[in-house]
Order: sequence, then structure tokens, then C-alpha cells
Amino acid sequence: MVQSQRAIVFHIGLERTGTTSFQRFCTNHRALLQKSGILYPTRCLAFSAYSHGPLAGSYINPENGRDFTIRTAKASRQTVLRSLFDEAEKKAAHTILLSSEHLSSRLRTPEIEALAHDFSGFDCKILVIIRGHAQRFVSSYAISVMSGSSKTIEDYADEVLAEGSVHFCYRELLAPWERYFGRENLIIKPYQSGGGLFPVIFDSFAENRLSLPETESYTDNKSFGPSFTEAYRLTNLARSRARQNNGSISYVTWLKSRYCEVLLKQWLTQASKDQAPEPWYLSEKIMRRLENLAVPDRQWLETYYNVHLDGGQEGFGQPASRQLPNPAEILANALTIQIGARWNLFDAALPAIIPMKRVLNSWRISGQ
Repeated sequence: MVQSQRAIVFHIGLERTGTTSFQRFCTNHRALLQKSGILYPTRCLAFSAYSHGPLAGSYINPENGRDFTIRTAKASRQTVLRSLFDEAEKKAAHTILLSSEHLSSRLRTPEIEALAHDFSGFDCKILVIIRGHAQRFVSSYAISVMSGSSKTIEDYADEVLAEGSVHFCYRELLAPWERYFGRENLIIKPYQSGGGLFPVIFDSFAENRLSLPETESYTDNKSFGPSFTEAYRLTNLARSRARQNNGSISYVTWLKSRYCEVLLKQWLTQASKDQAPEPWYLSEKIMRRLENLAVPDRQWLETYYNVHLDGGQEGFGQPASRQLPNPAEILANALTIQIGARWNLFDAALPAIIPMKRVLNSWRISGQ
């Protein structure tokens, strides 16, 4: 592989910490970054639709099953790397910035070790954005529902907070990155909502302070509050029952589901515009499990990275009073009828939809 003493910054997420917004900003302003000595590669096989998801995907073992949420380059890892290094060699940038939340959410010890080996000729930094456990949990749950899940929040907690899961255990999640890249090369910053996070990110590795354009408009993949999330979940549940899913999913079925997810998000975004912010409620059991993870994580972050992570139940409310009829159920019934009609329309129109990649890009979920 190409040997270089230039720096590479791997922005690995975490998920639900403004990663998509940051990626879109970097893509839109890559010329500005280039003038400041930062290359955000976009003309290589490692890049697709704002992020370097194909780079992360090239390290995932295909025997573990196809993950349609990760854009792949349909090329070998060596070919992807060669394409990336070729673009880097053509640009006179002292820092190469690569961003994909899938690096942290999908890669584990063997893949991280391989990544460290492949980039051993560079001065590598690992950039991570950390968010409070409870706040990130409800945001992750809402996004899982917006991605088609019909699990209740309690069932979701049983899955992601189960013993052995590292999704919300930051110390364990980042341990392989510390091991193969060195603790001194990890840059950990606390999450901030809105565009105020971007200057903090760039200041953490850029040689000179960047004069950034307006960033407040970059709010991709915003999640809904509890009531609209519940309506979305009930709609997903009805869709799942109607499809009588046999446990497998084809590319076309996944594409149809993505189409429905986009429509649901558009409809609910419009419906929620005039709604006041609504606090989430987490049961005592969930809060206790999250706090059991958060206490050692906060101590680890403060000891080794001088990062203070807020905890507790700030921003969380009491259980919503039961209403008859249930507004979420009423909204879900209306959405189910609408989305069922669109699903059938998609089947009729599918033969005319070519090529699929263009459809995916045009239907890509983005914030409103």
C-alpha cells in the first residue's frame, strides 16, 4: 500500500451524534476544506452519497449476511483502498478526512485490526463523538422505528442493552480502536445539537482554524418524539403483518420498504411541525440498565480523555396519561391505509424504475 506520513482522520460516529449532517456538510464544502489542507475524498470507490460507507463495507465479511443499509463498492477491499489512495496522492492535502458511522457500528476487533494494518503508513487519528446514554438510546430507538422496526421500546432495550452488547457501552466499543491505533490517537468530543458541533470537530484536528459557512441548516435524520414514534411503530407492525414476512428479504423488498419509510417520514414530519417538543419517558428498569453502563463509561472518559458526559434523567418526563381513543393508534390506522396503497402502486410501477441506484439516491432519507 501507499506509504505516507500525512494524517488520516477516521470519523467513526457514533451513530445518532450528528454524523450524517457532518458528512453532508463536508461533501457540500469539500472545495473549502481542500483549500484548508483537508481532503474529504469523493472521487473514489470508498465514497458514496456523502459518506465513506463503502470503505467500511469493504471490511465486513459477506458471510455474515448482506446489510442493505451499507452502500458497497462492489469491488474488493484492495481495489477500494487503491482507489482511495490514488485520489489522496493526487491532492496536496496534509489531512485526509474519512467519515462513516458504520466504522463504529459494524466493525469489530478483526476488522479494526485489518483497518489499522492497511493504514499503517499514515498518521491515523480516530475521531469519536459521544452522547449521553439515555439521550442516545431514545434517539436510536426512534430511528430504528423509522427504519422499519416494530419493536416496543422495552423490547428494543432488551436487544441493545443485553449482556455482551457494546452498542451503548462506549468503553468496550472503543477498546479495539485504542488497542490497534493507540489511546493517544483517539479524539473524543461530547455531542452538541445543531451546527455548533462542526467547529468543535474541525478544531480537534485541523492545523489552522477554519472559517466555516453557516451550519445551522444541517440537521439530517432528526428523530420524532414518543407519540409520533409510536404511531410509526404501529404502522410498521401493521405492514409487517400484511406482508407475512417469511424471514428473508430481497433487494426489491428492501427497496420497497425504504420507499415506504421515506413516505412515512415525510407525512409525519409535516404532521409534527406544529407540535410542541414532547419529553420521552423511560421505565425505571431501562434507566437502571443505562446507568449501569454510563457510570463506568463516564469515569473512563473523564480519566483518560478529560471528557465530561452528562447523565441522569434530564429531559425525560413522566408516563403519558392514557387517552381513549389513543391518538397514536388513530394516526397509525390512517398511515397504514395510505402506505398500503402506495406499496401496491410501487409493485405496478417497478418494471419502469431503472436504474435502481438512481432511485435509491433520490429517495435517500434526509432531515426536513
